[in-house]
Amino acid sequence: MRKKLVAVKDAVVDPATSADLLDSHWWQRENGAKLGAEHVAYGINRWERNGFVHVRLHHTADKDKSPLTEKGRAYVGDISKDMPIYSRRQEYGIDFTVTPGKPVYCDFGSVTVRPQVYRPWLTLFRGWDFGWRMPAAIHLQVESREDGTFRVYALKEVIARELLVDEFADKHVLPFATNVCPGARIEDYCDPAGNQHDDRSPDTSIEVLQTRGVYARWRDMSVDEGIQIVQWVIKAGWLEIDPVDCKHLVDGLRNGLVRDKDGFPLKDGFYEHICDAFRYALANIFRLKFVVQDGKRVQRVEMNRLDLGLVEAGRRKPLQSGWTGLARPGEG
Repeated sequence: MRKKLVAVKDAVVDPATSADLLDSHWWQRENGAKLGAEHVAYGINRWERNGFVHVRLHHTADKDKSPLTEKGRAYVGDISKDMPIYSRRQEYGIDFTVTPGKPVYCDFGSVTVRPQVYRPWLTLFRGWDFGWRMPAAIHLQVESREDGTFRVYALKEVIARELLVDEFADKHVLPFATNVCPGARIEDYCDPAGNQHDDRSPDTSIEVLQTRGVYARWRDMSVDEGIQIVQWVIKAGWLEIDPVDCKHLVDGLRNGLVRDKDGFPLKDGFYEHICDAFRYALANIFRLKFVVQDGKRVQRVEMNRLDLGLVEAGRRKPLQSGWTGLARPGEG
């Protein structure tokens, strides 16, 4: 005998469609049909299997958290204001579905694209993506603000074709620091795969860099964790990119780098490399952290302690070299 399902008190009846994926519509579409589930009310799904009645209850069944009510919309707006849409769908919508061909990163409108200069009072960070076909590197600086926020400045990208890491470093990457950033404090980050041997060199890529005084750091993490960190920096409005010297990074973060059928960045042989170098740097400089704010568990990013010390030291130093604003040397 079929049991009658009693809905949560005052739950809002589900409309035909929903503009926000913070409810159970996506679940019904992706999984409910396979189980023979019915969409009972907003945030509530029901199905029977093996003699049991199953009920999936989402928090939007509560009218105070439903996008259909004024109070609920205020709640949705509060959790959405500084959370990337992908993270919000996973954290609050339990939505881990991906669509092939969709951009890996979103909220690019929060990125400031304008000319950048090297700031000699700040540490220079480099991210390396190894590989013979198209090695890539990115030069960054990070500034700490009094309000606890940060600015990430993308100064210069370096991309080459069919070069071993020794020639790539000697001819393309290291000269930038020598010529443009003399005396800079430099920290390097790279792909953990740089520890692997291949048939092109007896030494690993990391070992080759070490012979040149470059001691790159790395940490093991999932691709998704690195993507989330980059996405947080973008959404927070911390990122500034030079439109000329980082053109491919701009294009890749805007919509050039897309997802494959499994949700990972598509190995397109082009945008993936500079975007990976950027991800290796940011995912080592920053880390994800969950905190409780106003009674809610929210996700934030914070700097790793070693890098925070370098950035804080830079913030306390006075301006040097007479550079002001974002004018390049010789441009006013």
